[in-house]
Amino acid sequence: MKQFILNALILWSTSLVPYLLPIMIISRLLIGSNLIYRFLRPFSFLCKKMLHLSPAGSYALLLGFCCGYPMGVKTLADLRSADAISSEEAHYLTYFINNVSPGFLIACVCHDLLKAPGFAIPCMVMVYGAALCYGAGILAMHRHRREMADFPDMTAKTSGSPYGRKCSSGHTTFLTFLDTSIEDSITQMLKIGGYMVLFSVLSFFVCHLPALSAITRASLAALLEISLGCQLLARLSVPLFWRYLLIVVTLTFGGLCSAFQSASYLRSIGFSLKNYIKTKAMTAVIALGLYLIYLLPSIGSGI
Repeated sequence: MKQFILNALILWSTSLVPYLLPIMIISRLLIGSNLIYRFLRPFSFLCKKMLHLSPAGSYALLLGFCCGYPMGVKTLADLRSADAISSEEAHYLTYFINNVSPGFLIACVCHDLLKAPGFAIPCMVMVYGAALCYGAGILAMHRHRREMADFPDMTAKTSGSPYGRKCSSGHTTFLTFLDTSIEDSITQMLKIGGYMVLFSVLSFFVCHLPALSAITRASLAALLEISLGCQLLARLSVPLFWRYLLIVVTLTFGGLCSAFQSASYLRSIGFSLKNYIKTKAMTAVIALGLYLIYLLPSIGSGI
């Protein structure tokens, strides 16, 4: 058990803290300053045309797809607290915004574990394509019921956000906001580390259940936490078809650890953890379908 916990802490301290902590701090500052929406205008225009998102929603989408768990819903929670996004848009984005980071997918899984760099692009198409397909389907049903136009742009009102409202009063206001952002981000990183330790302990017990087969233990570990789960799945002595299938589904679902890491943000958005887990399971089913569509013709050549 000690080694499982140490591995989780090493992963947290060497990969997540240097990567996610600066992003969390900078993101809070950008949301408070409103500057980010000006820089993202071309991307926001594309998201508005395709998914009818506001500039703030486009920013959350970008971080959710590029920065990994739980930055998607974390950004939505920050935007909601700053009144920069409507509750309706935040609720809609929660269905598909939380995803594994491209860095983990490409470098760790495809390159290091599977030794198959060529699988990275198809894997990204399946994982992120499944999320976008699910989001587009939810939007289509939503607009059909409500006949709603684009989500409203609330960033014009966020001059009243904590940072934007007080900045004109002097330099100390920015320092106060910076201090709050750092404190909040460190707290969130500690919470993420705590959940990683907890689910590492659970994974230890799963991996030492004698009555289970290797594929069952690996699948259950992947259900709990994706980093250890992907390691175990990559080592399975099964055909590549099944090994890749299980890893694609695991990456799309994200594991219960990432779901619990997101729980506090989900509550602030008004989205239940149970509904979130169901949503990720449905997205994993879509990824499974995309896997069959894209990779079945290649099975004969060993993928």
